[in-house]
Amino acid sequence: MRPSPVTDVAGQRNFRRYWIGQIVSGSGNEITSFAIPALAVSVWGATQSQLGLINAAQFFPSVFVILFAGAYYDRSDTKATLAVANLCCAACLLAMPLIAIRGESDALLVLGIAAFALGVFRVFVNVGSAKLLPEIVSPTALTLANSRVTATTAALGIGGAAVAGLAVDLVGNNWVLALDAATFVASALLLIGIVTFRTTPPRGRRPVRADIGEGLRIAFGDRTLRSLALMASWFNLCERMVLTALFYYLLADQGRTATTLGVCLAAGGVGGLLGGLGSPAVIRAVGAVRAMQWGMGAGALGLATVALWPGSGVLGVIGCALSLFLHGCGIGVYNPLSNSVRQLASPPEALGRVVASYRLVSMGSIPLGAVLAGYLAAAAGARPTILIAGAACLIVAVYYIWWVRHRMDSRWLVFVEEGRNR
Repeated sequence: MRPSPVTDVAGQRNFRRYWIGQIVSGSGNEITSFAIPALAVSVWGATQSQLGLINAAQFFPSVFVILFAGAYYDRSDTKATLAVANLCCAACLLAMPLIAIRGESDALLVLGIAAFALGVFRVFVNVGSAKLLPEIVSPTALTLANSRVTATTAALGIGGAAVAGLAVDLVGNNWVLALDAATFVASALLLIGIVTFRTTPPRGRRPVRADIGEGLRIAFGDRTLRSLALMASWFNLCERMVLTALFYYLLADQGRTATTLGVCLAAGGVGGLLGGLGSPAVIRAVGAVRAMQWGMGAGALGLATVALWPGSGVLGVIGCALSLFLHGCGIGVYNPLSNSVRQLASPPEALGRVVASYRLVSMGSIPLGAVLAGYLAAAAGARPTILIAGAACLIVAVYYIWWVRHRMDSRWLVFVEEGRNR
């Protein structure tokens, strides 16, 4: 029997505290994602390749640390570990203004090391957040909860990018980074009041390597989860190439202000907000399969058209913003579905490892995309880099749209629509 639909989760106390914590720390994340590369370019004159390496430093831990993080969460208290990870992120962010104040010749190297350390603890924050949500929200409410989180992330992209660009122009990067540190502290404090009702059963101690191997087998033993992870990996690689090159394209090649760049990125946030809020309605109207097709198609088309708009005046800015808006709409519809599939299809006692294994593949391509964008932009220019990455994403998305309809095992999407576990 199909369970009754859940109309909202915002009134649930546990989810409300979780949601506010995501808003607080997520707002800081958006600002930092803008402030670190802006600091490197505007203060120390980083080249395209140096900017690519600094951006990559924040994401390399997704490759080296994430499987250990998943295994650790399955052995520990999710809420407590997540709170500690938030505090460690705050410490890393406070170190960055101190590096800038000292102004030493090797500041770019030290900034890269600090960005890498921040990336390590962000891995723990991301894995822990994904694992905690099914522990505080019932299965019937999970897709709706994920849509709220996705919409929140997009909304933060609106304010975060625009406010970050303006703040960098007005007060500088140092105060912006210090503010971000405060948001992670606040998020840790909010976690204290959350009560979980589905916890990981105690397991016998065994080697971490065995736990990691089990998580990989569960995550990629299913053809659908495996294929979704590979598609997400390619999409994230192309997206990171576009966004990394976009900084240099607008700030250096076209000489635009950080505020202009922030407004363009904020347009993507508006699209993500609308897509995330509308995702449950889209799923009800056309079904989960078509929602996934439309979401990925729109997201790829947006990336492919970012640098196609002519002119260096207002028209170019408006066109870039519209493309990023379309990209955000598509991803806003798609992400709640993808997240719910992983969370509902995974055994609760292995959810941390499944999330980590999936993110290893899907997010591990991000640092590679940042490095490729840096060196390709140095060799061919920022605009050609954006065009190449966008076209590559669109070509694979066309195949993906066909695959969802004709080859995908739809049983997990039935689970998502019905809100039931494996």
